[in-house]
Amino acid sequence: MNWYGVMPAITTPFDETLTVDHAFLAAHARWLLANGCTGLVMLGSLGEGATLEHHEKVAILKTAVRASEGKTPVVAAISALSTAHALQLAKDAEDAGCSGLMVLPPYVYTSDWREMKAHVAAIIAATPLPCMLYNNPVSYKTDFLPEQILELAHEFPNLAAVKESSADVRRVAAIRSILADRLAIFVGVDDVLVEAVALGATGWVAGLVNAFPAESIELFNLARAGKFEEAFALYRWFLPLLRMDTVPKFVQLIKWVQGETGTGSARVRPPRLEITGADLTEAQAVLKPLSPACLPSALQPSPSSRRPHERDPNQRGHHSTRAVHRRRCLYHHRRRSFPRLQPSRRYKAGTRLQLRNHRGSRNSSSSSRCCCTCACRSHRRKAWPAPTSRCRPHRRSTRHTRRTRAP
Repeated sequence: MNWYGVMPAITTPFDETLTVDHAFLAAHARWLLANGCTGLVMLGSLGEGATLEHHEKVAILKTAVRASEGKTPVVAAISALSTAHALQLAKDAEDAGCSGLMVLPPYVYTSDWREMKAHVAAIIAATPLPCMLYNNPVSYKTDFLPEQILELAHEFPNLAAVKESSADVRRVAAIRSILADRLAIFVGVDDVLVEAVALGATGWVAGLVNAFPAESIELFNLARAGKFEEAFALYRWFLPLLRMDTVPKFVQLIKWVQGETGTGSARVRPPRLEITGADLTEAQAVLKPLSPACLPSALQPSPSSRRPHERDPNQRGHHSTRAVHRRRCLYHHRRRSFPRLQPSRRYKAGTRLQLRNHRGSRNSSSSSRCCCTCACRSHRRKAWPAPTSRCRPHRRSTRHTRRTRAP
């Protein structure tokens, strides 16, 4: 498999009974891949792997493999309380059709290099699948030093990448200095992406990509292309959200953002609980300044095919018809053959979001109205797109309008 690009650490969706929602998981995975993600990382820390039973993990992996349709790799995070359980999960992941493994230290237990090497070496050797070593000393209290990573790389040809989550960008340079291009280096902390890419990282296992895939991929591509001025314009807008990935309640916060943007649910399994009080107030203060035009597209573009959490107005995370309509209009602009959002331009203060019309030229004429700005007066926002030609899905729709204008 090709270890490159933006691979989401996918959150695990739960229904009202806290059972894994496989239908939504498959739809969410397909949506992320359609937005340009290069792979799927399942069962990681953000995926609440520690709260999942073994059979649930295997079922999740099979759902992800089916959703990818064999076109993009699925990487299974392998971690357990014991080495034996980790080996069994690695073999089951291979049988489920996964393309690679992300090897983690054991839960709870922290020890010296001799014991940690024996644990991860057993997992890497258990299957012929390419592996990515996960170094997260903040969460797992085990720090794989560059020299130790080099030792593993010499012994195991199928060790192909390392996910560096120490939050110290100097580690990227240190790994490259002694391993050169032997391993692909993935960033594992969202708020050091641009800095790590500048030092040679070639991939990103991302968290906020679950809610903002287009923005995440654009940021990564700009950084890889060396367009740092444009990258930092987007980075400044994105950083308050990306920092949610670096706190103890990162799972709850990222899932809450998904619920607020219509890309998932805030439900988590105990011992985690949904955020409330000061945590909720702080999170709302971060998300509130965002323009409605910055919200990501809906999972299902058809008005008659809403996602499960949009069906019941009394259910947590439900969005008003107006908000759903705004996201759906933006979705159709993305999906048409030529118009394309330009994320790097739309986050600058005082700058209107720009779209390209079907001929590829910018159209700011007030006589050519978009479905989002014609009769939908209640949907007008200062940061809404400059008007373009009317979207076909809403050409004859007046269900959300206060008055009807001539076509």
